[in-house]
Amino acid sequence: MTKLTPLRDKIVGRMLDTAGALRTTQSGIILGTDDPGHSGFLRARWFLVTHTGPEQTDVVTGQYVLVPQGRWGHGFNLEGSVLEEDKLFHIDIDSMMMVSDEPVS
Repeated sequence: MTKLTPLRDKIVGRMLDTAGALRTTQSGIILGTDDPGHSGFLRARWFLVTHTGPEQTDVVTGQYVLVPQGRWGHGFNLEGSVLEEDKLFHIDIDSMMMVSDEPVS
């Protein structure tokens, strides 16, 4: 993988629940895809922190963070893949809502 070091306290992560993906609740209800044109479908998403800057003290690589809708940058890929699940995103550190050491579904 290409070496990536965010500046100062910046965070980069991989979105775990990509936009447009179907979701199923624990009781088996299938929730539809996100529709950017309809605000009722906008929701926070979990990210796996893949890279942190040298001054970052709130989270470390390997933790999971919950980020409100739209509080991340445009996705980019270091390896040339066009798959949505391979994209990395700059995460707005001031908007992170929760941090977890374990995956959250």
